[in-house]
Amino acid sequence: MASPGVWYDGNKVAPDRPHQKAKDGLGVQLQLTKNAAFFSDWALPQPPSLQIVRTAQAGDRVYSVLLFFGAGKNPKGESNVTFSGRVLDPQGKLLQTFDDVRVLQGPNRAGEYNLCLSEGYMTAQFSAESRKGIYTFELTVTDHVKMVSIPLVQTIELK
Repeated sequence: MASPGVWYDGNKVAPDRPHQKAKDGLGVQLQLTKNAAFFSDWALPQPPSLQIVRTAQAGDRVYSVLLFFGAGKNPKGESNVTFSGRVLDPQGKLLQTFDDVRVLQGPNRAGEYNLCLSEGYMTAQFSAESRKGIYTFELTVTDHVKMVSIPLVQTIELK
């Protein structure tokens, strides 16, 4: 739930967590899913349920899901929010990088605290050769209108 510029857990303001933070009215949350259809289903009249995953197996493809609210708007009502990120293996070795991925760029018709889905995402494909253990998705969301950057971290265990 998003409202006025903070995340809630029930009726209490949720503290910042590595995967969920708010700063200067911008709230961002990073989750992981195996459901590729989630992104296209978001546009349906009834938003889909997010199937969050914490574990994966060889053959799985995992997608980052970046939810946000409160993107800054310029005088023309346009937003410019991006993220850059990386995926690390269990030994901290860099697997992939993602630079200047679109979160929301251009006209922003969302209400200030409407929950929105990022236009872009990160993926990781696990193979039989992938090292078992904890993989880390790190990203930094930057609102270029509000001049705010928020780092997020989410993990998944490959079994």
